[in-house]
Amino acid sequence: MYRCLLITCILWALCAPALAQELQGQDGNFDGVEFAPFLLKTDVGMTAAERRRFASNYARIVSRNLNHFLNAFNMDASDFERYAQLRGAEQGQFDPQIRLRIWRRFEPMVADLQKRYDTQAVAGGYMGQIQPRDEYGEPMGPAFREIATYAAGQSQEAVLRIIYHELGHLFMQTFMLLPAEVPNWLEEGTAQLFQYRPGNGTNPEEDRLRQLAWAYEMITHDHDFGRVIPWRELITVRNMDNLDFTYQSPLRSTQQYIQVWLITEYFVSDRNRSRAYMQMLNAMKEAVEQRWMNLVQQGRTGAALFNGVRYYLYDRQNEIFRNAYGRDILAVEDLWQEWVQTEYNRLLRRNPNLRYYRGTWHLDRRAGLAPSAEVRAEAIARARSIFEEAIEELPSNPVGYVGLARIAMGEKDEERARELFAEANRLGSQHFETLVFGGEALIRNNEAAAAIPGLEKALEERPSHWEATFYLGKALIITGQDVERGISLVRSAFHQRMSDPQVRNYEAFGHYLLGNYRQAAALFADIFVATGQRDAFSAAAAAITRARQMDDEDVENWLGRLQQINPDLAQDLHRRLIQEQEAIPLGFTPAGEPAIVGYTVSEDEAVIPVPQNPDQGQQRRRR
Repeated sequence: MYRCLLITCILWALCAPALAQELQGQDGNFDGVEFAPFLLKTDVGMTAAERRRFASNYARIVSRNLNHFLNAFNMDASDFERYAQLRGAEQGQFDPQIRLRIWRRFEPMVADLQKRYDTQAVAGGYMGQIQPRDEYGEPMGPAFREIATYAAGQSQEAVLRIIYHELGHLFMQTFMLLPAEVPNWLEEGTAQLFQYRPGNGTNPEEDRLRQLAWAYEMITHDHDFGRVIPWRELITVRNMDNLDFTYQSPLRSTQQYIQVWLITEYFVSDRNRSRAYMQMLNAMKEAVEQRWMNLVQQGRTGAALFNGVRYYLYDRQNEIFRNAYGRDILAVEDLWQEWVQTEYNRLLRRNPNLRYYRGTWHLDRRAGLAPSAEVRAEAIARARSIFEEAIEELPSNPVGYVGLARIAMGEKDEERARELFAEANRLGSQHFETLVFGGEALIRNNEAAAAIPGLEKALEERPSHWEATFYLGKALIITGQDVERGISLVRSAFHQRMSDPQVRNYEAFGHYLLGNYRQAAALFADIFVATGQRDAFSAAAAAITRARQMDDEDVENWLGRLQQINPDLAQDLHRRLIQEQEAIPLGFTPAGEPAIVGYTVSEDEAVIPVPQNPDQGQQRRRR
């Protein structure tokens, strides 16, 4: 089966979810609307009319932005017709209509992706071209192109960003016409350009500032871990969604996407450079067409013809770039770095948050992903100096105090954190960073209920902010105020940062609190596998949860796994769960961390929320 697939693994904290609402509908029951050359369908809605209304809202917004895509590539509708004709549209072998599907839920979207494309990929969105086949592997109808994402737990702007990113890929491939890959740095950079374009309806301004500040630090801070990736490396990468980057080197993955976006911004930010950019793309297209004709004349067909052009441009890119820009690609690297620093300084006066964002590069990214204690300490020290600089330069702005308070929280200096957050509140109690991270401090101080109003306000202000999403989800679950919504928020947070499986503990605990023990146990099992099958907590929690379903056989299985990690804990749980048939509760520590009552938190200190709307379901509970 011929399949072409581009995945948007949502790894960026740059495309995060937000206000979660429970969307009604039946998985896979789609209705939609047409706007040439697209058919936008969704399974969000209980009736066909509701589904069409939901689809129409997105179709209207996307269609308003299509002219920007067409103008960027100097394209019109005939380019889509030529693309389809080349692939056999007139013979019924290719459908020129492009499917754009917005699934209600993440899980069925991924299951559909994995089944039809025969892949194990887990993605928040994708663009693909596929030839449908029946159960015997025979072609079943024409091939077609499609874009897909999901809606549950995401804001409209988050869904749109994924769609715009994938449209960037689709338009680039339509422009090229023939199946040759534009060098990945150029294609991903262009897709990012559309995703974060001001005025596209997704309010990307703060994310643009943050990425600029992070790039500034990557360039100016002299440390191997997190230093800007040399262009010599970057331009040779053929798949930035490669799992080696996504999971094994998440910092490198973040850097790549930031760099290719800002490189493309640099090329199009000046009229002369922008003209050269289009000249380069046109030259690449012509080079591929010539290569194609030469191979056809040599008698190549099928896979041999396809493989002969697929990576052709990687070897030709420097020559084509030089003809367009008047110098080699690598000779522009220093000019780009100077431009990034100039842009930062130009925007700093009216955007003081840039200093704060510079600090978060070290605190949130380098320290959080540091390969050693020494690197982590260096990253935190660098963040501290930047936050102190922010206070010195702008003493009336709260962001420096927020940054230092966050460092104090990480160092378990709760008293110092309270003092700094108090000063930040005095300077700007409604400042976004104060609302978000002040809310996190309240959760950690056993005041999750008090954190909810500020986090709600923060999420309303920036529906695409990962921390606001995650902290609000945690608070809603810990307090039991709205566990179902909390689950939806935390699930979306995990889908955006899959490199941290422990985020799912809150989702699992939410299901446990609602009596959805089967879902909770499945999530604990996922966490156990994702953490290398060495996480005693998730194994113990899975055993405790399965005991709630009276499934002693599976409890024994989980205790057997736990025996390999923590024999003493496994033996004690076996006594209580199997021999004494005791129900052991799960709850939270006073700091809001998931806990096993009587083990990782004392019974006196444990926080065990009572959901306002528990779903008892059909599961049996031990008394």
